[in-house]
Amino acid sequence: MRAEATRAPTRKHELPDRPSVHAFCGVPVASGVVLPELPSSAAAAQIRFHLAPTLPLPQTTAGARHVWRAPDGGISLSLFKSDRYNLLFPGTVRFAIGADGRDIVGCGDCGHTDDVRHALLTQVLPRVLSLRGRMVVHASAVIGSEGAIAVLGTGGAGKSTLAAAFQQAGHEVIADDCLVLQPAPDAVGFLAIPGPPGVRLCRDAAAGFLSPDALAAAPEDPAGKVRIASESTATRPPREPARLARAVLLQPWDSAAGGSEVEVEALTPAEALMAFVEHSFQLELWDRTALSARLRAFAAVADAVPVVRIRFRHDLREIATLRECVLSLPTTASRLATAGGGCRL
Repeated sequence: MRAEATRAPTRKHELPDRPSVHAFCGVPVASGVVLPELPSSAAAAQIRFHLAPTLPLPQTTAGARHVWRAPDGGISLSLFKSDRYNLLFPGTVRFAIGADGRDIVGCGDCGHTDDVRHALLTQVLPRVLSLRGRMVVHASAVIGSEGAIAVLGTGGAGKSTLAAAFQQAGHEVIADDCLVLQPAPDAVGFLAIPGPPGVRLCRDAAAGFLSPDALAAAPEDPAGKVRIASESTATRPPREPARLARAVLLQPWDSAAGGSEVEVEALTPAEALMAFVEHSFQLELWDRTALSARLRAFAAVADAVPVVRIRFRHDLREIATLRECVLSLPTTASRLATAGGGCRL
């Protein structure tokens, strides 16, 4: 399946006359900024976002209640807590979030909305959904023959690249970087809720999925990534939640360690719980009741869904082999436990 790069939004249309309502992981969000990455929604908004010219937040990370760090060790996000949650990103982008997660105010430099919109979609809304009681995981998700396959991992682990390889082979990608899980209505297992369409890749990785002309014309988001989508995305009906069949934790071999083969290891429910928690989006870090509820929810997922750790060489030339390895994994914990080393490259 060929892929195409999605176009950058036109700036003159970024500020609508009145808030438009979009669906983010199934939740209606009224926004004062057009969000072309999201489908529209006719439902009543549960979350409201608007821009403000300024927000009285600290200019530095000094005094932050918590900071999140990028893989290189730099601070990627700072949290200040008062009667609301205040988020400070590097540069001038900042957000204020109401205590109940219903209202979000953002501001950026010089009235430009690209950075604000990007932060809203990739970091703020996932954390707000977590604040509102959802299970939100830093993961991609694709559809296999048995249902949804969640792919967890740290930034740069290869989640989106693997998702793009699945998309290239004709599999539907229902989440990229942000995956919402919820109990199935029949109380059997869990559902993976579709997120924003498309896959975001750094330009080097996108070169493996786009033609040279499409890659050259592809706009980058503020993180320097290109969003690609299958050609049929625009004509597909709205995507439906899918039952979660299994989860994969990606851990590339350390280049210094010299690992060369794909190594598959079934995780115990306790190990799977820690993987889900470690790779979840969070905003409320101090409320013990909320923390306990989050642990119980993820523990239920870890008990219900087989989870494996896959160590592999991070090499785009072998991503198709990794994709086939993931597809070949057993779907029950007992079979995973006896599967041994699994796939080899």
